[in-house]
Amino acid sequence: MSRYLKNIIIYVLVLIPVLGSAQLKQDDSIHFVNMEVVVEDIDMLQNAEIQFEMCKDGINSLYLSPRDKYTFKITAASTRIVVPLTTAINYGIILYTHNQNKKEPFAIGENLFIFENGDDVKVVLTKNNFSFSGKGSAKYNYLKTIGKQVDRLIRSNSKALAHYNSGNYKGWIYGRIAQIDSLFDAVADKLKWYRADISPSIYHQLEVDNWARYNKKILNLLSTKAIGHPDTNYNKAFRQVFTEIFSAFDANRFDQESLAQSYYYVDYLYHRQGWATTYAINDGSADKLKQYAFEDVYKSIRKSDGGLIRDKLTLITFSADAIRSPDAKNFISDAIKMGGANKYTEKLKEMEMALMGNVFPFELPDATGKVHKLDDFKGKLIVMDFWYTGCIPCRFLAKALKPIVSSYKNNPNIVFITVSIDGSKKREIWLKSLMDETYTSNDELNLLAPDGKDSEIVKFYNIQGYPALFLISKEGKMITTAPPRPGLDNPEDTAAFKELINKYL
Repeated sequence: MSRYLKNIIIYVLVLIPVLGSAQLKQDDSIHFVNMEVVVEDIDMLQNAEIQFEMCKDGINSLYLSPRDKYTFKITAASTRIVVPLTTAINYGIILYTHNQNKKEPFAIGENLFIFENGDDVKVVLTKNNFSFSGKGSAKYNYLKTIGKQVDRLIRSNSKALAHYNSGNYKGWIYGRIAQIDSLFDAVADKLKWYRADISPSIYHQLEVDNWARYNKKILNLLSTKAIGHPDTNYNKAFRQVFTEIFSAFDANRFDQESLAQSYYYVDYLYHRQGWATTYAINDGSADKLKQYAFEDVYKSIRKSDGGLIRDKLTLITFSADAIRSPDAKNFISDAIKMGGANKYTEKLKEMEMALMGNVFPFELPDATGKVHKLDDFKGKLIVMDFWYTGCIPCRFLAKALKPIVSSYKNNPNIVFITVSIDGSKKREIWLKSLMDETYTSNDELNLLAPDGKDSEIVKFYNIQGYPALFLISKEGKMITTAPPRPGLDNPEDTAAFKELINKYL
């Protein structure tokens, strides 16, 4: 079987079309990519911007924020821009927006590219497509080519379905894995086609990324399909294949530095570790899986071999899980001591302040423009709800919170605050949502984070998902970033949430 598988400053740069590489002097500490943006359809120039969301400081992961963001106004058919990089090789996302269409043409799966210091690339945009040419363009075109291919849904073929229909679930699963093998064999063959035009270091990194994505694809199969089936043999088969596949996993296939640099590899390890822990605490008989405690997954990290991979995995685990796991703060000091002298441990030290009860000293406006500060609420228990317009779970939480908020509206010792990440650019949308009371109520203090998900308060808490519900004590200390979640169909958690409020009133 083949085996392919986010601090405070946001730079907003607006450059005139004549800006070129000669206007920046390059030295060993300055990295950048020159890019010419060519727009072939005049309709795509209306209120047009191209934005680059770049991983920071060589720490590449879906779960780490914030990212450096560079926004360039596109007003002419040809615009030259300079995109700064924090490292010589930088992962990043390209987004192009205009009046006519907010997604195309950059709508290709994860839309992730690798930028290399010294690239001088032309990107030609049409309504439904884009292409790269120039120095360093081969890797961009390769990643574009495989983007939708790698992320597409793989449906069972007739051979795999025959196994399923006969109750041979292991045969069906391995049949699906064989399809994934074929997909990534094609991905590897396509990379070989570009070999002469890609630098050896980038070619090697792409091989690492493909291998990580391959394993992630298999893990997705073994996790998303593993529950909810009435036949216990089905659930058992998934557990068996999970064990068989990953017990034979070769963690030494590539060098540790390249694996740590990969955007995908340690994220994959994070997911695999979570599912391994989940399987360990569930017997497979229930339709709904019990969630693991942070301690469970942290113990497994501690048992693993040290080095860059473990330190990055530790960082990602705290970054992804700490918001929903109040007990995470009990382990962060140990994790810092365990870590080596590297950028991942340094980043973990930055996270420690937020986890250890420190509260961001926010200053946010309400609908009238009046600014409210954390200090304004000394002596009050704060319930803070982060949301955005269009968030379905946010609507459900708001509906469940309304009777709770109403029951405390005459209590001077508590304040319910909502923080929308719609941002100033979508202020009118936010105001309409306030009027509709779909996500909030008039009994709450409704504030706006002006820079949306890039606002300092969001970055301080490293909020990755919404809604996010916090409790802050009368003394201005964080009680929890993961209280019991009220729900109209979840009376137990609703009662537990109210009990928590009453405990700190």
